[in-house]
Amino acid sequence: MTTSTPGLLRRSRCLRLLALAGLLAGACAPGSPIATTSEGGVGPPLASATPLGPVNATFQPTPAPRALTEAGCCARHWWSSDGSRVLFIDDPPGDSPLGIYAAPTARGKASLVSTSFSEDDLAAEDAPPELMAPNDPGDPSLRLPADADNVRLSPDGTAVAWTVGSSLPVNVDRRQRSLWVVGGPTELRRRLALLTGGDLVGWAFDGEAVVASGRVSADGGPGIWRIPIDGSLPTQLAEAERPRSARLSPTARWLAYYLAFETEPARNGLWIVGTSGQAARQLPSFGSFRWGADERLFFIPFVAEDRPLTLAAFDPATGMTEVVREAEAFPGGIAGNDWSVSPDGRWVVYRSATDAALWIVPLTGE
Repeated sequence: MTTSTPGLLRRSRCLRLLALAGLLAGACAPGSPIATTSEGGVGPPLASATPLGPVNATFQPTPAPRALTEAGCCARHWWSSDGSRVLFIDDPPGDSPLGIYAAPTARGKASLVSTSFSEDDLAAEDAPPELMAPNDPGDPSLRLPADADNVRLSPDGTAVAWTVGSSLPVNVDRRQRSLWVVGGPTELRRRLALLTGGDLVGWAFDGEAVVASGRVSADGGPGIWRIPIDGSLPTQLAEAERPRSARLSPTARWLAYYLAFETEPARNGLWIVGTSGQAARQLPSFGSFRWGADERLFFIPFVAEDRPLTLAAFDPATGMTEVVREAEAFPGGIAGNDWSVSPDGRWVVYRSATDAALWIVPLTGE
């Protein structure tokens, strides 16, 4: 197999993978991150974002990005738990079977891991994320209703939060979901709030509250809320009509989201808010984003011109914004916003918009 596979054959292979694996319907679509650019910010309790710039005066270039797979591969990808391998679903040409393959990050050939997509036939770290039950309700005595949705286990594993909503079609801004919590096998279920136009995001890092979006009262304003599980009144962390792509950091100390189509255009962009009450802060630039294991928010700054992509990282604890990879960080561009940071923070993997191969970007020396 070579990297010169014609585009039609690459697309055909990718579509065949999607049909066989039934995963990620948008994985084959070429494209690049879509974002809006905005500057400014409010909220002094959170450190101010700094303009984009080099990490420091002794910034050392890291090894160049390189192709991890052949062109036209694969249906989707995920990381092993230690970040040493990238796993993906593939149906290679010839006699190689449809299955899960793994490519080592530190160079080497990809190898077949399994021809089964069952969690029972895979080691935990080799299972796709959707098979790893991230919302496992834990103690089986914590019985949840059959219609429980968006189930989230507390950090210490002693409580579960979930939402229940109507299946009737309704405008997203008017959709209502009941937010529930149960704190132990002998504790009764309690409804914390009726959310309008929002949903449960997850638990705050301290396990004493959950984070949710929308309106928490009929006459209240929209936003992102910290809702204590002891029944105390909710606290508005940020005012936001419709926060998009809300993602908690690994420790759940921070929440990143973006705003678009705001009545005040200056508010459009990427924001971070602390789940323990730190005010929301707008980053000085915006782009597709992912959390790193070290609690930094990695993002690809959007530029209107047709210029090579760069990779930056914002540390909400210090307010520092650093350029992690300068121009040509992602050769060939990124297809369908398909990229992720390794669990150990040493790599980024992405699908190239040019050849549909998986490429790996070192963030440190290999």
